[in-house]
Amino acid sequence: MGGTLEGTLPVMLGRTLSHYLIEARLGAGGMGEVYRAVDLALGRPVALKLLRAAAPDMPASEAAFLRERFVREARALARLQHPAIATFYEAGEVDGEVFLALEPVPGETLRARLARGPLDPATAIGVAAVLLEGLAHAHAAGLVHRDIKPENIMLTPSGGVKLLDFGLARAFDAPGDAGGGATGARLTQFTQIGVVLGTPGYMAPEQMRGEEAEPATDLHALGAVLHEMLSGRPAHQGAPLPASVPPVLAELVRRALDPTAAARPASAGEFLRALRALQDAGAGEDRGVATLAVLDFVNTDRDPETDWIGGALGESVGAALAMIDGVTLLPRSRVARARAEVRLASSGSGAGLTDPATEAQAVGQRVASRWLLAGSYGQVDGTLAVRVRLTDVATEDVLHEGTLDAPVAAFFELQDRVAASVRDVLLGGLARSEATAAAAPTVAAPAASDSRRAAYEAHARGRQQWLRLEKGAFDEARRRYEEAIRLDPTFAPPFAGLASFHAMQFTFRTEHAELDKAIGYARRAIELDPLLGEPHVWLCYALARRWKLEEALAEAARVEELDPHNNHGPYFAGCALIVAGRLDEAARALQRAVAIEPTFGFAWLALGWAHLEAGRSDEAIWCFEQARHFEAHPIRTGPTAGVAAYIGEARRRQGRLAEARSLAMEGLAVVERTDHMYRDTFRSFALVTLGRTALDQGDRAGARAAFAQLIAHLEGRVHTLGGGHYMVMALAGRAAAGEGAAHLAAARALFTDRARYDWSWLWGSMDVDSRAMLARAEAVLR
Repeated sequence: MGGTLEGTLPVMLGRTLSHYLIEARLGAGGMGEVYRAVDLALGRPVALKLLRAAAPDMPASEAAFLRERFVREARALARLQHPAIATFYEAGEVDGEVFLALEPVPGETLRARLARGPLDPATAIGVAAVLLEGLAHAHAAGLVHRDIKPENIMLTPSGGVKLLDFGLARAFDAPGDAGGGATGARLTQFTQIGVVLGTPGYMAPEQMRGEEAEPATDLHALGAVLHEMLSGRPAHQGAPLPASVPPVLAELVRRALDPTAAARPASAGEFLRALRALQDAGAGEDRGVATLAVLDFVNTDRDPETDWIGGALGESVGAALAMIDGVTLLPRSRVARARAEVRLASSGSGAGLTDPATEAQAVGQRVASRWLLAGSYGQVDGTLAVRVRLTDVATEDVLHEGTLDAPVAAFFELQDRVAASVRDVLLGGLARSEATAAAAPTVAAPAASDSRRAAYEAHARGRQQWLRLEKGAFDEARRRYEEAIRLDPTFAPPFAGLASFHAMQFTFRTEHAELDKAIGYARRAIELDPLLGEPHVWLCYALARRWKLEEALAEAARVEELDPHNNHGPYFAGCALIVAGRLDEAARALQRAVAIEPTFGFAWLALGWAHLEAGRSDEAIWCFEQARHFEAHPIRTGPTAGVAAYIGEARRRQGRLAEARSLAMEGLAVVERTDHMYRDTFRSFALVTLGRTALDQGDRAGARAAFAQLIAHLEGRVHTLGGGHYMVMALAGRAAAGEGAAHLAAARALFTDRARYDWSWLWGSMDVDSRAMLARAEAVLR
């Protein structure tokens, strides 16, 4: 194929593409060039893959093929997220230039390693097992790779294995898929039967005949790679396997290479199961990532009064198992989001998953955990029966299953027994890797009093209500937390719960007494349990709202130390840093927040604002667009509302005024359709953006209309968060629009006296924003 970027290479280096700064060329492939770059919005290194330019003599059909294959890889990678697959960040097009942003994978290709000779059987088994875990994930998502070969496999310095290049990936109908595979957005099927795509020497016979590829096609290629790892020679050359290869492994390779698809292992899971047996027997090393996902337990009684038990079991058992050295517990928010996505995909496809085991397996594949712990519970005559099931996600093997029961009054002890029943099984799985049983602490808790058990139940019920994030639910949560404290005044979590309640009450009421209550409850919780992360979250928030920024930052640092999976620690730190004007530090904190919870719209909005105030408008717009996406497709609670207006403000600062005005109107329309807790504030921002843009366009009548509407809006809503700043901007805006000095005088007086309205910070309602608008009005009047 023709085409090259060599002539433009000097221009490429050192320039930006979207929000990426291109630093160095890493190499070239069949479709394009790969560069080392920095994501300026998120502050992380990326591998930037650019579709190579078509040579003048390249046929149009060939150029179209390359572009379609590039798009195909983006669509495939967007559906996958597994430790054995290079992580996809995003794809885009800027001025006709198409790019993919991927996780940079250090190390060497398997091809480069094999140039030095074959691998020993133990190492080859370990590499193949990781690849099969990744393939099990891809096949569950309804994708076959179709181009597995040593060039597309990276061996990292830490011992990891990564599968690359999904440019030839094809969607297929995955049986039972409800997680966004074949039932979700499908890949474009541009390949027709009879067209051969792949790499000779690794292609299955059916692939060479141009037939549609299925998972068995990938298993044949994996068998060819495994043969080459063991022998040092390509399988198609007929090189025999060394005598050092265990007969069982040799037979497995032979099966994988069978020309008849039905004779190969039935699935990646079955292939992996055979390799795991060899690992268990000491014949292979384990390079897999020991991740565990714990689902909230299912209430088989369907009794709302006992719903709290499912979350309490999931949280406590997961926390106990996370203490095992070598086990990485996936964040509860990520697992819960995956379960919601699986259910949504199932209901949308009509599949209607009703079997909890089937649903759990789909969740495990979606979050790409190695192990999944799920269970159910029911209550009969005061006895609580808990059924627990631990599975290997890739192989679907049930590693442990059983039922434990105890009186409801012995709930704490039952939690410990559930955790202990799983602990030994996990340690057995870890024995193949560097972790050892001796490194894991025992799972046990001191006996709890009757009052502590009752307080725990009340707190769990309160937290269940709190997570609904609804006004009525907040009030019920408060009552439950107060009940828990009455039952046991030494139990810390309900004090943290009340701190969160009063912090959120400030959002609705803008009464500073609520912040003082939040601070008091948070400090009491910390006194009772200095190692509990949650009270530090709300103490940070309340202190930041009280303008005690350094104290707030210290609390945020404590959250990140105690609970590194809690995205609110770095989020509130970022907020405080923006208020303090430390914008680069704010961006770094907020980048950590979105890395922990990529669907948290408020963190994307705050990160965008930090970039915008620092003059990085392209990076700001990209972050705002992420918030806008989750606003339109909420997969967790607490999205933003009308974030298009923030994109409009960024466009206004870039001078793209027609676009800015349209976006401000879009944001305003979205806000009007919601009952968001920040509805009045977001509406105010949209109107300010609309008014400022009209001024920039010389449309004084339009500016006066927007600012007058904002004044009318705020006069009846004095508790609007940051409303004082918006009133100042509206009055100053009317002065700048030619309505006289009296409006500017009123704006100055209001800004000085800080009377009547709320003067809290939010993005776009800070002193710097009011001062800028006052200065603009003064310049016009002069």
